[in-house]
Amino acid sequence: MIGQPIDASFYMGMYDIDLFDNETNVVADPQIQGRKVVCYLNAGGWENRRPDATVFPLEIIGKNLDDWEDERRLDIRRFDVLGPILEPRFNDCRDKGFDGIEPDNVDGFVNNPGFPMTYDELTNYNSIYG
Repeated sequence: MIGQPIDASFYMGMYDIDLFDNETNVVADPQIQGRKVVCYLNAGGWENRRPDATVFPLEIIGKNLDDWEDERRLDIRRFDVLGPILEPRFNDCRDKGFDGIEPDNVDGFVNNPGFPMTYDELTNYNSIYG
């Protein structure tokens, strides 16, 4: 369940909700009931609707991400560029009180991102951000 609002009428031991679409109180409310709340964030793709979309340089934005018209793969080989962009996202998850993080779309090697990429590069990236 990535969207909002959380429907507390169903007992779920864990909710997976979007970083940008949910504030601290949305995270805290289920936790008070003993449930875990995981922070969904896109760590391998660019989304034009995100508040930080304009900080991604064009040269690291690749092919369309599957069937999502407003999402594209990222060149995960570019730690130097992605690190300073993703670090605030991870920090926001922490600051909002999430119990964990789900970094999505970190499978570019098997999905032809539009950049030459090796398995080792993907594994290296995932060891940090995935």
